[in-house]
Amino acid sequence: MRRVLEVARGEKPADLLLKNGKVVFLPTGEIIEKDIAICEGVIAGLGDYEAYEVIDLNGAYVTPGFIESHVHIESSLVTPLEFLKAVALYGTTTVVADPHEIANVMGLEGIKFMLEDSKNAIIDLFLEVPSCVPATSLETAGAELDEGAVQAALKYPRIVGLGEVMDFPGVVLGDDDLLTKIEKTKAMGMEVAGHAPMIGDKWLNAYLASGVQSDHEVATVEEGLEKLRYGMYVLLRYGSAAKDIFNLYSLVNEKTSEFLLLCADDRHPEDLLNEGHLNMHLSFLVKKGIDPVIALRLATINPARYFGFKDRGIIAPGKLADLNVFEDLEKFTPKMVFKRGRLIVKDGEIADGLKRNLYDSFPNTVHVDVSSLNLDIPARSNKVKAIKLLPHQIITECEIVEPRVEGGLLQADPQRDILKVAVIERHGKNGGMAAGFLTGYGLKKGAIAQTISHDSHNIVAVGVADEAILKVVERLREIKGGIVLWDEEEFYELPLPIGGLMSTLPLEEVKDRLKIILKRAENLGVKPEIDAVLSLGFIALPVIPNLRLSDRGLIDSSKIEFTSLWV
Repeated sequence: MRRVLEVARGEKPADLLLKNGKVVFLPTGEIIEKDIAICEGVIAGLGDYEAYEVIDLNGAYVTPGFIESHVHIESSLVTPLEFLKAVALYGTTTVVADPHEIANVMGLEGIKFMLEDSKNAIIDLFLEVPSCVPATSLETAGAELDEGAVQAALKYPRIVGLGEVMDFPGVVLGDDDLLTKIEKTKAMGMEVAGHAPMIGDKWLNAYLASGVQSDHEVATVEEGLEKLRYGMYVLLRYGSAAKDIFNLYSLVNEKTSEFLLLCADDRHPEDLLNEGHLNMHLSFLVKKGIDPVIALRLATINPARYFGFKDRGIIAPGKLADLNVFEDLEKFTPKMVFKRGRLIVKDGEIADGLKRNLYDSFPNTVHVDVSSLNLDIPARSNKVKAIKLLPHQIITECEIVEPRVEGGLLQADPQRDILKVAVIERHGKNGGMAAGFLTGYGLKKGAIAQTISHDSHNIVAVGVADEAILKVVERLREIKGGIVLWDEEEFYELPLPIGGLMSTLPLEEVKDRLKIILKRAENLGVKPEIDAVLSLGFIALPVIPNLRLSDRGLIDSSKIEFTSLWV
């Protein structure tokens, strides 16, 4: 601090001077040409300074580094270290993530892994403690985080709050466990993230009265206005699966902007590499006529205030030198990215070396005895309820179908797009399994299975015959989790040995392997408008309408209860 003050007073040279830049001052909305003096990783001063190193920005714009407000890193299929390197290329210098996925598989050990892996990352990672593990009693998770476990995790380093409280009925109706988790978080001065799609009126009042502060599940402008009216922070989501920002951008104005944040929620490998991160949100908002300075607040000063990050979010003396340099405030393609005053990205490339972690021995999380699995479905009726996939959506419908009957058993009929689907418990808890039928997928040959299956991440498998399904499940067991496609001749696979969710490979290689699987699936009949992998990941998610399948049976999600397969 003494050295920083000496630099700030102009008595000693700074470590680095960013010269001739147009600085975006978010507290006032002004853009003023100023030099930025950096010392010991923080901004020592703005104005006329000397430094050991000078970078001439030639009139480029300088903004604070971006802050991601809510994301599940596991959905990128890579480790935190790889994910953080990828988003840094687009100007993100701080990420707040909810490790809900790995926690449902491994509990506190999963959270510790995320913290340990990101310890030496190129940018900062902070975590929220998952609030709903398991997410529901309708499926079998690999772990449980009760109030004691949550309280312990809240004391871990780089923990900033409680992750999205998805069980909003439980909160509203006063579930003891949930309320205790919320109260413990509030007592530590941390934020409580929400997840409450389409609730309003008195239920919204009760949800907010509990202490929940934000929501990333807002679908309509009217819903967003009601939540903003009561001081709830609304996150504008632009992810791979959900793009609510397309419907919500009109919420952004001078009056509301203080309570708006940006988030990706889920970002898949190809989208992350080819499209970007929060820079996409900003470019979209500006194209819709939003003032760039107002848009920038949603990715910088607002999340900094929300999470209590007093050391970042604006360009000012004493703040971290987390800075982005742009040629314009329209495309938001960073020319340079600085983290704590160190140049980490230049012209779209990582500017210095980045160590990779080694994962020689990660615990196996795929425990399944394939020889004991029985996919038989008796023909008690020739009509059954099938899960119908819908193009470009994660919601499903219930379709009544008549599968092929053979030997008193119901069979898949790929020519009529009636496939067998199974969800298999893989955490070594009870060996549970349920089978049913799927339409709208289109597979005509072979089978596909994966250990990505929200929220409990059991095995989900789809195929044209029982033998094909068992073959891909066995291969999943052998590679300790991942994605496996079998075309009746060879396997196409992406191993995800870290919790069955994340690869040890670089993001680029993960993207390429996934692309091969998706292309082969399309060649085997999977409809182009149905993502062969993404769609399977939501088949077992009981909290999304309308018909789902867990390891415990068929679920009517509209009623949140089990239902009979047969009609």
